[in-house]
Amino acid sequence: MAESNTSELLIVEGNNDYHVVKRLLEKHQIEPPKIVQKEGFENLRISISIEVKASGRKKLGIIADANGDFNNRRQSILDQLRKSGFDISKNTENSTNIFTDHKDLEIHVGIWLMPDNASSGELEDFILRMIPQHDPILPRAQHYIDTIPVKDRKFKNKKITRAYVHAWLAARQEPHPMGLAIKVGDLTHDSPYAQSFVSWFHQLFNN
Repeated sequence: MAESNTSELLIVEGNNDYHVVKRLLEKHQIEPPKIVQKEGFENLRISISIEVKASGRKKLGIIADANGDFNNRRQSILDQLRKSGFDISKNTENSTNIFTDHKDLEIHVGIWLMPDNASSGELEDFILRMIPQHDPILPRAQHYIDTIPVKDRKFKNKKITRAYVHAWLAARQEPHPMGLAIKVGDLTHDSPYAQSFVSWFHQLFNN
């Protein structure tokens, strides 16, 4: 069942994604459309066809982590778009990841894969690029994480950026989760990654 019949919708994987996207758009003085968290990639993936076909839907944004394989994650979403009625054969190399060729519906669907819609990674890789340049705490936070013996680590090595980011956030004067850190200005909302995301958003929702 579709989340709602709103004409514009963003679907994201989870709570952190919800708050980061909402706060980032607000920092750019953009009123976000309805944002719905799907509680994990698999739930998001299987909801795509339902959300595309929701009554009155005109714009749908899909935001997920690329994780360790950008191409595989992107293809899994494209497969769902194809099943829902999109002809993506002519623009599978579409660098903006915005698709409009549906067989029955007038709808625009955009895909943004964290961190930059081009490479493997996740939300924390996006956030890492929002930490102010030359911040003196970041290298110390990274050093702290790097010096934890591998046998004592509670995180997988591929999640080390997540550890860096949360160690840095914990060292703020007022520690906040990622979304709130954007709101209060601990993170720079105009970093290149953030600007690229906002540009993608405008292409999808304002065209």
